[in-house]
Amino acid sequence: MKGRSCCTRCGGRTSRSPESLTPKAIDLGNDEIERAVQPTDTMAMDDISGFRDLYRDALED
Repeated sequence: MKGRSCCTRCGGRTSRSPESLTPKAIDLGNDEIERAVQPTDTMAMDDISGFRDLYRDALED
């Protein structure tokens, strides 16, 4: 048998091709990509000095 069984009900007589799970290609415009990137840009931090690594502190004690 090629591939893996898709379920236990069929007893392994059928299998699903991995190609059938491939997402369909889509076209994205620059505007849509920019809107997707904006949240990560606004959450980025340059200064992390206000944070403490309590896990590391506990290990070092």
